[in-house]
Amino acid sequence: FELSDVCAQATDDGVQVSATLTNISQRAGSTVVQVYVGEDRPEVARPMRELKGFQKIVLDAKASAKVNIDLDARDFAYFDVPSQCWRVKEGLFSLDLGLSSADIRGSVQIARPAATIEV
Repeated sequence: FELSDVCAQATDDGVQVSATLTNISQRAGSTVVQVYVGEDRPEVARPMRELKGFQKIVLDAKASAKVNIDLDARDFAYFDVPSQCWRVKEGLFSLDLGLSSADIRGSVQIARPAATIEV
């Protein structure tokens, strides 16, 4: 499988990540496209990338399909224990698309505004 045309667009509720998935083999098959989010300069200890969305796709041989994965504000947040709420720090986030965390095929960055999400 190949992933191409990776892009991200801000929406009212979060971000839509899209890409084109192509089955380059001679047989039909399926795979799972995964989206990992990483904060560029975290203020609290966070993993380098966190799985935040995925979609299973079944394609015939040599076929292509557009994949859209929606992320909401909480997908960019961390839980702030003292205030007991989810917080998004204003700044840049990396969105990595791949077939696993060890097989990243494309990345884009997107800026997110600060936000507080009540529990």
